[in-house]
Amino acid sequence: MYKQLTAMIGLSIAIILLLTLPALNREKVMETPAEDQATETLDAGTSAEEARQTDIPAASPKPTETAPALIAAAVQNPDGSFRLTLEDAGDTVTMVLEEDVFGDFAVHLVARDYSSDSEAGPIYFDLVLVRPEQGEVRSFPLYSFIKDDNDYYTDLYAGHHQLKIIDERTALFVQRAVRDHSLHHMVSYLDLESGSVYATPSFWTVAMGSEEHEEDFLMGSEYAFDDKGRVTKAMLSSYLGKMWHIDLQSRKVTSKGGQPYPAIGDPGSSPPRTMLYPTPDLERFIYRFPQSNYFMLADTMSGVAQGVFGAEEGMTAADPGPVWNPEGTSFFLEYAAKGNEKATYFDTGYAVAAEAIAFYDRDGKLIRVLKSSSEERMSVYNWLDEHRLLLEFYKPALNRQPNWSKEGITYKEYDIRSGKLSAYRYERNASRLAEPRMLPLQKEGATFYSKAAVLLDEKNKRIWEPGLYGRAYTGADGRLFIDAWSGDLSIIYQWNEQRKRLEIVASRDHLRAVAGDWLVLEEQESHSILYRHADAAAPLNEDGLAMLPSELAQPAESGDWWNGPSSTVETIDEKPIRAEGKSRYGTLRVRSVGGEKHVPSGGNLRLYGSYAVEYVNPSGKMTELPKLEHLELEQADQIADIRVLPFEGYDVLMYQPEQFEFSLGYDGGVKRTFAYMITEQGEAFPLTFRYATASGAQDADAIGFFDQIPIQAEHGRMVAHGYAGERFYELSWTPDMDRKQLTLTAAKDRTEESEGLKGIVGPYSLWLAQALGLSEFGMPDGPMNEERLRGLFTEQAWRNPGFQRLLKDFEEQAKAGNPSRAFPWEPINARFDEHGNIRVTFTFNLFYAVGWAAHLEAVLKYNGYEWIFHDFGALTTEYAESVEEADEDPMKPYNGLHIQDPLDI
Repeated sequence: MYKQLTAMIGLSIAIILLLTLPALNREKVMETPAEDQATETLDAGTSAEEARQTDIPAASPKPTETAPALIAAAVQNPDGSFRLTLEDAGDTVTMVLEEDVFGDFAVHLVARDYSSDSEAGPIYFDLVLVRPEQGEVRSFPLYSFIKDDNDYYTDLYAGHHQLKIIDERTALFVQRAVRDHSLHHMVSYLDLESGSVYATPSFWTVAMGSEEHEEDFLMGSEYAFDDKGRVTKAMLSSYLGKMWHIDLQSRKVTSKGGQPYPAIGDPGSSPPRTMLYPTPDLERFIYRFPQSNYFMLADTMSGVAQGVFGAEEGMTAADPGPVWNPEGTSFFLEYAAKGNEKATYFDTGYAVAAEAIAFYDRDGKLIRVLKSSSEERMSVYNWLDEHRLLLEFYKPALNRQPNWSKEGITYKEYDIRSGKLSAYRYERNASRLAEPRMLPLQKEGATFYSKAAVLLDEKNKRIWEPGLYGRAYTGADGRLFIDAWSGDLSIIYQWNEQRKRLEIVASRDHLRAVAGDWLVLEEQESHSILYRHADAAAPLNEDGLAMLPSELAQPAESGDWWNGPSSTVETIDEKPIRAEGKSRYGTLRVRSVGGEKHVPSGGNLRLYGSYAVEYVNPSGKMTELPKLEHLELEQADQIADIRVLPFEGYDVLMYQPEQFEFSLGYDGGVKRTFAYMITEQGEAFPLTFRYATASGAQDADAIGFFDQIPIQAEHGRMVAHGYAGERFYELSWTPDMDRKQLTLTAAKDRTEESEGLKGIVGPYSLWLAQALGLSEFGMPDGPMNEERLRGLFTEQAWRNPGFQRLLKDFEEQAKAGNPSRAFPWEPINARFDEHGNIRVTFTFNLFYAVGWAAHLEAVLKYNGYEWIFHDFGALTTEYAESVEEADEDPMKPYNGLHIQDPLDI
C-alpha cells in the first residue's frame, strides 16, 4: 500500500499548510486550489464496432462470438412470484454481481466465469432486464475479459462496474479491456431497447504489472439526478484517490489529475470505503483526511478548496461524517469527547453517541453548534427539509452483545436557522395522526440502534414509532418497505397507508431492491433472484371474483361422538338459546329444536343437533330463518356470541358454532362460519359465500375461517382469513344485499407473514417453557444457556404475576416429587401490531395426558438484534364445574384461574 501511504502523507502536508498559513483569510481559502489540478476531458463515446476500427479499446471479444448465449427466464411459482433463472450450455459458474432499478423495472449484471484454478479463462458479462409487471425478461451480451490473478478487489467479482440505469432506456456500466499491455477502463452505455453498447474512450489506462495495477482499482460512484429521477452527472473514484466527472448529457468524462483523495480500508481484511462526501448535485465535495478529525471542502470541477474544518479539540467525529441536506446547502457533523464516544464500531467506521452536532453552510462556514445536556446524547435521524432535522435524544446503555443501545428515546425537531428545538409527543395509534408523513432513517452518515422509519405529524408535533430496526426502501410510488432482521430470519414489511399499519410481505429472503410494486429478493438458501409482488393478491376472473388455487379448507371432522352410548351421551329435550347476536336492527338467535346430544363434562359445552335461527326485530316480532341441520357446537358459555359487523344500511352477523377458546392451541384453528344480514328496513336472511377457483365459481352456505384472527369490517368489506391448499390468505368479502351473498373480491396471500410469525413464536414458546422449569417436551437445538435465557426477559415480563404463579407452582410441584409434567402447545393469535411488535398468546397443557389449558398473553419486542419477552398480560385457564365441585383435584387451583395484568406495548 506504498502509493496509498504516499498519498496520505501528501494530504497531511496539505492539512498543515491550510491550517497554519495565517495570511489566508476566508476569501483567500475559497479561491485556493487544494493542489494545481490537471484535467483531461474525453469526448463522447463510440459504438463497440467503431472502437474495433480505431485505437479505442472496446469490448473484446464479443460474447456471442465465443460463448454460449445466456438464457434468462422467469419460472413462475404458485403464489404468483417468479424466480429468475440464468443458464447457458457451458460448464460455468453464473453470478449476479449488481443490480439497479428505475421506476418499475430492474437490471442485473451477470458474470459467467469460464476460468479455473489451474487455467486462465474468460469471464463473460451480460445484462438481464426484468419488467416484472409485464413478465418480460431479456438478456443482453456486454463484453468479456480474461481473469487475472491480481488482488480480489482488482478482479471483476468486486462488483465495481458502477451499474446504473440513467434513464428510461439506458444503463451505464464500466467495462475493462486489456490492449497493448495496458488495462483500459471505459464508461459504456447499453440501449435497453436495441441492445446496442456504446463505449467512451478509456478514461483510465494502467500499465499491466505496474504498482498502480497491483494496488489501485475503481471503487466509488456518486450520481446527481433531475426531478424525474434521471441521472445527469456521475463522479467516479478509485481506491488510491483518483477522480473522474461524467456529464451524462454530453457523455464526456473529465479526469481530475493532481491531488488524490485516497479511500480507507484494507482490501485484504476490511472493506475499503471512500472518504468523499459530495453535494447531491456533485458540484462540491467534502474529503475527510484519514486518521484525523479534519475535513476539506472543495469545488469538484476546479479543485478549488473552500476551506478546512474539523471537530473541536479533544472530540471525535463520527465516521462516516458529514451528511448534506437534499438541497446541498447545509451539512452536519456529529462528535463526542475522546474516550467517551460510546461508539458502535463497523468494519471501517463508527457511530458516536453525539454530545454535539455542528451545522455548516454550503461554503463550509459554521452556522451553529447544538450541544446535549450532560445526562443525554443525541443523533440525527434525518433531514426534514432544507433547514429542519429530526433528532433523537437518549441515554446510551450497554446491551448484552455488548453494544451500545439507546434508552428512553425522545424525538425533537431542530431548525438550524433559529436554533429552536421542538419536542414531539408519542402517539400510540398511527391512525390518530392528523397529517402523517413517513420518514425513513437516513442512509448516509453513521447511526446505530435507530428505528427504520417513523411516522410524523409535523404540524401537531406527534410521532408514531414502529419497533423495527432495519433498512427502509421506497418504491416508485412512494410506498415504504422495511427489511428487518430477526436473528437468521429476514422479515420484510410494507406500510399500508389505508390501514395505517405495517404488514409482512415476505420472510426468510433478503430484499435487494424494489421495482415498482415488486420486491427483488435474494433467496436465503439458493441465493437465486426472486421477484414477488408486494400485494401478493390472487387474480380475478372475468366476473371480478378472486381466484384461489383450491377450495377453502374446512374444519377437520371430529367423529360421531353423539352416537355414543347413553352412559356417556345425554339427550337434552329442552330448547334453549345457544347463541345470540344483537344488531342495530334486531337480534339474531340460534335455538335448539330439541333432542340435542350432549357430553356432560362439567366444562365446555359440547353439543350436537339441529337448530332454529330466529330474527327478532326491534318491535319484538320474530321471524324464522332456514334451520341449521346436524350441527356440532362447542362453547364455553350457555349462550355463545354471534359477531356483529356494522356496514352502511345493514349489519353482517358471523356465527361460528365452535368457539371454545381453550381448544385453539391444538385444534388447527379452522372453524365453520355462517353469515347473515339484517337490514335497516328490518329484513334478515342468510348469506352465501361466492368465490372462484381454476375449476370455476364456488358457492357455499358456510366457509372455514381461521378464527385466531378476528373477522372484521374494513372499508365496506368483511375481512377474514383462511387456507386454500397450502397457502394462507387474507380474504376480503364484499356484501351484496340484492344477491344475498358475500363475494370474494380480493385475496392477499399472507403465507409469508404466517410462516414468518411461526418461525419466531415457535422457538420462543419452547424457551418460555424452559424458563418456567418445564422439561416434558423436545427442544430441537437443546436447552438455551440459562444466563442467555434470562436475558430474553425484561424485568417487567419476569415480574408478571401470571408468569410468577406458574414459575413458583411448577417449582414447588417438582420439589414435592409430584410434577405436573406440563408442556407447551402451539402459540395462538400471533400477529404484528401497529408498532411492529408481536402480540401472541402462549398456550400450555398444565397436566400431562389430561389436557387442561392455560393461556398467557405476551408481547415480543425486537431490540435491534433479537426478539425479547417484553411483557406478559393475563393468565387464564379453562373451567369445569365438575372440578369445582370435587373435594380434591390437582387441577382445582387452576380451574377458571384468571390473573389480570395489563400489557405494556
